[in-house]
Amino acid sequence: MLITGFLLFLFRILLVATLGLKSWPECRLGCQSI
Repeated sequence: MLITGFLLFLFRILLVATLGLKSWPECRLGCQSI
């Protein structure tokens, strides 16, 4: 269960990074480090 959630988290980060949606609320922490 934990692994599935982690994979979904990584997939979401990759999706946001690919689309470049830096305005997403969930992307605040991720986009700052990218």
